[in-house]
Amino acid sequence: MVKKNQACLNLAQMQIIINSRVYWREKTVWLRLLMSSNYSGLGISEPIFSHLLDISNKLTNIMCPIFGREIAEQYNELLTQNNIWVRELIEAQLRNDTVEINQIVNSLYENNERRAAFLSSINPFWYEVQWRNLMDTYLNFTIEEANALASGDFNRSVFLFDRLMAQSDLMGDYFAYGLYSYIILSPQRPVPNLIGFRIDPTDQCATYSLMNFLYNIRMFWFDLAVWTRIYAIARTVSPEYAESAYAKLRQIPIQYGNLLKTVFDDELADELLVLIYEQIELIMRLVTAQIDGNVDEANRIVQRLYQNADDRVALFARINPHIDQDRWRNIHHSYLQSTIEEVTSFLTGDYDRNLTIFQRLLEESEHISNEFSVSLLTYLSSNQRIM
Repeated sequence: MVKKNQACLNLAQMQIIINSRVYWREKTVWLRLLMSSNYSGLGISEPIFSHLLDISNKLTNIMCPIFGREIAEQYNELLTQNNIWVRELIEAQLRNDTVEINQIVNSLYENNERRAAFLSSINPFWYEVQWRNLMDTYLNFTIEEANALASGDFNRSVFLFDRLMAQSDLMGDYFAYGLYSYIILSPQRPVPNLIGFRIDPTDQCATYSLMNFLYNIRMFWFDLAVWTRIYAIARTVSPEYAESAYAKLRQIPIQYGNLLKTVFDDELADELLVLIYEQIELIMRLVTAQIDGNVDEANRIVQRLYQNADDRVALFARINPHIDQDRWRNIHHSYLQSTIEEVTSFLTGDYDRNLTIFQRLLEESEHISNEFSVSLLTYLSSNQRIM
């Protein structure tokens, strides 16, 4: 898959743009966690809200080397206010205070207007009307999701969360492409410190096609962690709605397999998909065994999950000989261990620990995708291919 005449960035700039897209997904996930915690009375709202603010700070750090700290911090203030109003909206819903709900919703739309105007003022490749449309649609879905969770309509909340994730992808892509265009045409391109790569950040050319590819690979592991959690929650809290979460979980590997086939052998990619679906089914069976209190079955499934992880790493070593197999095995085992601990901690009602584990899972999904990126870049370079 060779595409010529594409402008390219170095790997450090590529990572900045990928991380800018991830921000919108992360915000959507943690907003749902905030809503779920409040409406279900789990008592973990404060650490979730604190993490929402941390996510906004990540975007500030992304914007700093490109637009300067003052501009980045001004935008962060608008993001922080947005998060505060969403929290106040949830609290007003719990009090059933219709007047305050309407006031907060108006404030949220005004915040959208200010953020859209601000972004268009700092980057000529971002248009205010486009940002306003994207943000208002996102807010509409957010309000609907809040209403669904508040009324206990878990099935609709899952549907709306899926719509929100799709909308966050549109927003992230628009934000990222605006950054890409700005950097490409900027007389002095920012080169930040690159974290998580073992390749010289100035060594290789990253096209926008390559950035899209690596972002979508990263989102496979991100989505796998998110929807596994939603499924486990559904099985525990609202079993009748677990099927919708399970159906979404089954869809996730499809794009991942198609992406792999654009670079690697189709048959080997299909073999890997079979193992990934086996992994998903084993996790589902583990949830069932733990709900039923069947310790022996749970232990057997855990053993099979680790064997499945080893099989996937070994197969990927056949697909791409440039991977560090021992390093991959350690990272995949760590991801699997966190998944098992997360399911267990939720079923035992240890919600504080569960939240910490989920946060770790998202970090480990990033580690896996970074390892994939390193091996892919080496593979492409050794085969003299450009994406």
